[in-house]
Amino acid sequence: MPAKLVQEQDVLIRRVYTQAGISICMEIDLEKETISMVDRKSNGQYKPKDWQFYGRELEYMGGWLKILTAMQAAVIEATKVLDAFKQQKTEDFALMLMNIDKSKSLKERE
Repeated sequence: MPAKLVQEQDVLIRRVYTQAGISICMEIDLEKETISMVDRKSNGQYKPKDWQFYGRELEYMGGWLKILTAMQAAVIEATKVLDAFKQQKTEDFALMLMNIDKSKSLKERE
């Protein structure tokens, strides 16, 4: 008898969020339940975002206020995705337990 197929699900989601012309790439790891800011390298791989705040001129640092606002918005949106996944996982588990309980009750009646 063939093995039962299990629905596959992405465990790593990458989304780009843009605010005020500033794009932030977020990596949402559903398995580890984490979010990260990442950069895409020229070879197509992703690496952690390397923010540089040290030793910058005042004009450069002023631009960071817009970037920080965009970062905040990206984190909020990525968190919504992760929270929705966690909620679905909890609901799926509860449904599985109810199905097990129903199955158990039917066998006891037989």
